[in-house]
Amino acid sequence: MYYKAWMLTVTPGVSGKTDPHPLSGAYAESDDGIHWRKPQPGLHEFQGSKANNLVFASGQVGILTLDAGHLAVFKDENPRAATDARYKAIILAKLPAGRSGLIPFKSPDEMHWSPMSDRPVITDGAFDSQNLAFWDAVRGEYRAYWRADTQVEGRARGLRSIRTAASRDLIAWERQADVRFQDSPPEEQLYTNQIKPYARAPHLLVGFPLRYIDRGWSESMRALPEREHREYRASANPRFGAAITEGLLMTSRDGVAFRRWNEAFLPPGIEREGPQPKNVNGRGENGGMRSLVKTDRAGRCHPEGPLRSNGNFIVLRHFRHVWDFHSRF
Repeated sequence: MYYKAWMLTVTPGVSGKTDPHPLSGAYAESDDGIHWRKPQPGLHEFQGSKANNLVFASGQVGILTLDAGHLAVFKDENPRAATDARYKAIILAKLPAGRSGLIPFKSPDEMHWSPMSDRPVITDGAFDSQNLAFWDAVRGEYRAYWRADTQVEGRARGLRSIRTAASRDLIAWERQADVRFQDSPPEEQLYTNQIKPYARAPHLLVGFPLRYIDRGWSESMRALPEREHREYRASANPRFGAAITEGLLMTSRDGVAFRRWNEAFLPPGIEREGPQPKNVNGRGENGGMRSLVKTDRAGRCHPEGPLRSNGNFIVLRHFRHVWDFHSRF
């Protein structure tokens, strides 16, 4: 598992800042999705030591400024993938002029990574989320899905949305389009998408998008638990005290038009008082961050192994800044 290693500090009157260190990309591994190991490959220094599990570090890579906190790694199932590129990653980066975009990286061993391009290969988007790609064996191409802004008449700013494109080599992208939904409210906002082929029927793409809902402040909002703490967070940014997110389920046969079930698939749950961990933005939150992972009937993760008829699927979910696995299939 690769995850975003960071810390966000909320100060009244100041929008949230990542502190005291830049965003990083860290690595952990598990046999059952519950007990995790953190290898120490010694690749990047953190607080004066390389005894850590960081495999991506923010900073300069050639002419690029890498944002290692916005990454998505996948094993390349393309049968023509080179041995030094068995694993791929899509990471956010900036050029010296300030333009942002997505950079493909490659690795032979999941640990040591190098860029496949010296400039962003996808630039039309917002990208402040998890942006991903994968090899689509049925269609014989790579597909990417990323966070975008869709302009809507009458709105001062665009809607948070999902955009897609296709490529033969992860470098040149074509057929860019906004993802469309059937029978879904047109102005609902989506962040992450978690789209990948369904293993039992790979012509179907399954996604678990994260729906963003800014409820705003009201008497009902003020009646929720921890009003004082909620208002403290909101003094830095109003949405830190009012917005929630939740995970949905959607499917597609062509990668652009999706059927979306509008009831929350992974709801954020009750916001309770007490010492439970708080979400990094201080709001009720839940959503998929890995999509489906194959397991055997004992629940052990076997993403490389055969899919058994009595096996299960699990969804890695994020709940108020606590990561766990949730059985659904």
